[in-house]
Amino acid sequence: MGVCCDNNSVNRKLTIKVKRRKKSRRAKEKVEDMEFEVIDVNDNITHKILTKTNQTLRELLTLADFNLNGNFDIQLKNSTNISDELNTNLKDIIDSYYPDESLLSLTVLVNNKGLSIPSNIKKAYEENTPIIGSAIFDNNTKFGLSLFNKDKNTLDTVYFDKSTNEYIQKFNLYSAFCSAKGIFYISGGEGEVGVENGLGNMDEVEFFGNFVAIDMNELLMGINSDRKSISNMSEDDSIMPVRKLPSLNIERSWHSMIFIPNKYIFIVGGTNTKMVERYDIEKNELKLDSELKEIRCEPALCLVNNNYLYAFCGFNPFNNFNNNIEKCDLLKKKREWEIIGCSSNIIASFFGISYYKDNDILLISPKDNVEDENKNYIVKIGDDDDSPDEINETVLQYNGIRTFKDKLFYPMFDNYCINIPMNVGKNKTVLMLDTDTGNIECKNFT
Repeated sequence: MGVCCDNNSVNRKLTIKVKRRKKSRRAKEKVEDMEFEVIDVNDNITHKILTKTNQTLRELLTLADFNLNGNFDIQLKNSTNISDELNTNLKDIIDSYYPDESLLSLTVLVNNKGLSIPSNIKKAYEENTPIIGSAIFDNNTKFGLSLFNKDKNTLDTVYFDKSTNEYIQKFNLYSAFCSAKGIFYISGGEGEVGVENGLGNMDEVEFFGNFVAIDMNELLMGINSDRKSISNMSEDDSIMPVRKLPSLNIERSWHSMIFIPNKYIFIVGGTNTKMVERYDIEKNELKLDSELKEIRCEPALCLVNNNYLYAFCGFNPFNNFNNNIEKCDLLKKKREWEIIGCSSNIIASFFGISYYKDNDILLISPKDNVEDENKNYIVKIGDDDDSPDEINETVLQYNGIRTFKDKLFYPMFDNYCINIPMNVGKNKTVLMLDTDTGNIECKNFT
């Protein structure tokens, strides 16, 4: 099933014209003002740009705003003497292609590669996740939400009556959620038929496609100065700042979600589909993105090397755990998943996942006091396209709650990644993983 165009296709043909060259009064001055016309030949759109010649060609084309997202390749017609045209400054481009300073045009073939992702993903998480949330499903009539605020170092809990909030009525333990930019995103789930009869009776399962955003910043504004929890407010005051988003293209349950800075939510896995969906936060658009190789429920998701989305382990609808890994290059226009590793020594479960030192990833078992299942792993991932270099069992020093619904430990502080485990409404606990030592501190709040 195709959902994207061919990665090798050229989707922009541009003509660049030098319209005016303002020479410096000083002969040795290298930086000059220059006016360019960048013309989209396909759509007959022209952008006039006045800039400095010490800018790069990439910066010029990004300023032209042809929806390139800052992530694209180019090919200059008859290019023979510039090895990296895209990152070459405009002065060198002009000297190479406009030696007689005429008004000749330059043809540029642009290949828009894919999603725009920051080069420092851990820093991007720190800047974009000042608050993280975790849903609480310990009450059939109420929807609970725990909020950790890193700036104030606080954990607060709020409950809402499901009967008065139609958007949240169907969310349950089989939904998925994540946090991004002060917003809590939650989607999917399944009905009572599926819960009662088990995952094996797929024809009888009722799947949900609800997708909403809850403003955690607005919720935290309801906390007064004496640190009274908003959960103690009257029901009339507890108005949930919830916004309905586009429904999932494929209703699903037992899936996972992850925020990819700075603007995407990926919805991956589920009992009934291999299709991956991508939500654009800025455009409020939800589209089919790609397709997993296998049915994969509750996979642990993590972005590595700033471009590969990894889906670790999970299970299939018939209760068999996966011990393999899939990855997808998000920088490609046509995104495809591939199975890259299978380690027979992994005892797969509902892993939490965290960045670790160097290029390592930690897989954190949710099991506790079960000798054969309480295993954690360090995944060493190289800088190239190869499978993980090593997957080794490790011991993590911590006790307490270890059930992860939002499986990602968010980078929120220098050398610390944070996760709110399940059932925190009762336990008031946040897990703080030291990425230097691998130790996890269970921070309790009263």
